[in-house]
Amino acid sequence: MKARPIKVGISPRFQYKFHTDFGVQDRVVQYLEQSLSHWVTDLGGLSLMIPSVSGQSSTPSEYIDPSDYARELDALILQGGTDVGVDLIRDRYELALIKAFHGLGKPVLGVCRGHQLLNVYFGGTLISDIATRLPEASPHVNPELYEKLYHPIDFVEDGILKSIYGDETRRDVVSIHHQAIDRLGDGLQIEAISKADGIIEAVSLKSDSFVLGVQWHPEFHVQSEQVDQLLPSAPLLSALIQSARARKQSRKPRPLSHRRERLEFGKSEPLTMGVELEFQLIDPTNQDLLPCAPDLLEAVKGDSDKIKSEIFQSMIEVETGICRTAKEAERDLSATLKVLSQACETRGAQLAAAGTHPFASYLDRLLTPAPRYTELVDRNQWIARRLVIFGLHVHIGMPNAEASIHVMNAFMYHLPLLLGLSASSPFWHGDDTGLASSRSTFFESTPTGGHPIMVESWSEFEDLYFRMFASKAIGSPKDLWWDLRPSPHFGTLEIRVCDIMPTLQENIAVAALKHAMAAHFLEKLRDGQHVQTPSDWQYRENKWRATRHGLDFDFIVSDWGETRPAKEALLQLIDTVSTARIPTGPHQEQAAGDLYVQEFQNLRKIVANGPAFTRFRGLYEKSSKLQDVVRHSCEEFRGNRPIWS
Repeated sequence: MKARPIKVGISPRFQYKFHTDFGVQDRVVQYLEQSLSHWVTDLGGLSLMIPSVSGQSSTPSEYIDPSDYARELDALILQGGTDVGVDLIRDRYELALIKAFHGLGKPVLGVCRGHQLLNVYFGGTLISDIATRLPEASPHVNPELYEKLYHPIDFVEDGILKSIYGDETRRDVVSIHHQAIDRLGDGLQIEAISKADGIIEAVSLKSDSFVLGVQWHPEFHVQSEQVDQLLPSAPLLSALIQSARARKQSRKPRPLSHRRERLEFGKSEPLTMGVELEFQLIDPTNQDLLPCAPDLLEAVKGDSDKIKSEIFQSMIEVETGICRTAKEAERDLSATLKVLSQACETRGAQLAAAGTHPFASYLDRLLTPAPRYTELVDRNQWIARRLVIFGLHVHIGMPNAEASIHVMNAFMYHLPLLLGLSASSPFWHGDDTGLASSRSTFFESTPTGGHPIMVESWSEFEDLYFRMFASKAIGSPKDLWWDLRPSPHFGTLEIRVCDIMPTLQENIAVAALKHAMAAHFLEKLRDGQHVQTPSDWQYRENKWRATRHGLDFDFIVSDWGETRPAKEALLQLIDTVSTARIPTGPHQEQAAGDLYVQEFQNLRKIVANGPAFTRFRGLYEKSSKLQDVVRHSCEEFRGNRPIWS
């Protein structure tokens, strides 16, 4: 079946004055230059001009605005034309188009003036007249030669254009411009320069799927008399179309059903949080799992309602109430764990915190008697019986349902880093799995677990939910055992990807990072800024690398396949979210970096010394006894201090 064409929106040129015989007087004409449209259609794209809705329109802008076009189209090309700063109406409109398309993560290509406008959008400045400011520069515009004025460019090594064009030797481009980039916009990187004078000829946005500006007119190259000398234009447009198609494939649109049901999203105070920890119950006589949860729950009845049963009787969960900060969550958990530890001591049990038990047999586990768990095992059989695994779950309050989807998609890019940071499950059933986090692989084997299905809106999530519910794939949102998921009942986003770590301080440090990330993403949402989301293959590969190596892997930062060390990316993430504002009380807030000084310091220690799985594996290599690994885990939990040897 033929693939549906990619819909490429093209910003219009504006014409305000005409000769009397033109046929239009006292009217503004918005138009699309033919060669640009043909350039798109020749490569199978569907070119559509995006007219502005000005104050003269009878349609109020609150009904039709650039965001509506961005949702319907797949990519944006900004046409060349009048210098930036000359036509302010067009400038404002195209800046709004950039914001709309970039805000949805859709590819953007700026041509000539569009290249300059992208730089302005990201906070850069322009040289208003090259000849005046840089008299030694080569001519970049000649009214008589117009599109026959050529000059050579050089690509920057390791850039996007270099990867697009490879060893292409033709480097001349058609250049028609008075202006040039002066100060580079925030987050932009240079892709090409004029060979003769070093003027910036192309830029891209770092770590984004496709935001690219080129100073030349690639559409003029196609029919030029010097086509054999000029840089080919097809590879550039093909890259734009491929990026748009890849984005569509990773977020396949679904036909919306016409159901009347609504999945209500509960009310919660934004950025409040709750933490859940799943603990192992250890028999100190043999270091195996001990099925004593029913006894412990009976013993603490009346003392704490924050201690819960789990699927198997050798597991127990501790949760917080609603907290404003991770520090408050730590105090809450400490009080509850004191009650639980006393009950364990009376029962002759110990607590351990790791993603898996090193040698316990899942075949020996006793199921907790509850209809939900019985139905789960009946449906998933052996797959469910293997879920003797232990995690850290963090709920973050969201202002509304749409925000929960936005923040969920933003988290997706960074989840593999969080998994690698928390990795604490190298052993399973008496074997070294060779993985940093074997726990993460068990959820991937469940039909509704592991990798989230990415959606773009709450209505799309609702539609997906009711389809799955109607088919009996799930019985409630709780059956979506994704790495993270909206929790409609609580009005939260629940981040579930992490292994539990051996000490409370480590778990709280990671919870603080998740809290700061959520605050950062909500700030981006309020400012209308784009947050990066991964393609499907990118997320799966990064998650696998974290599962296998912890933090010792090359993190894929873009759909182009660019990488950087995961530890470097994680430290950058900590620095980035440190400026996010955390509400600490009514009308009070504090920068995350100031609030979580100790927690972020603890994170950096983990990055420097290695996640918990490295401690466990190192100990086993010395003693060859998995019982020693369990004893070590219990000791770290009691002392609330990682023991790096």
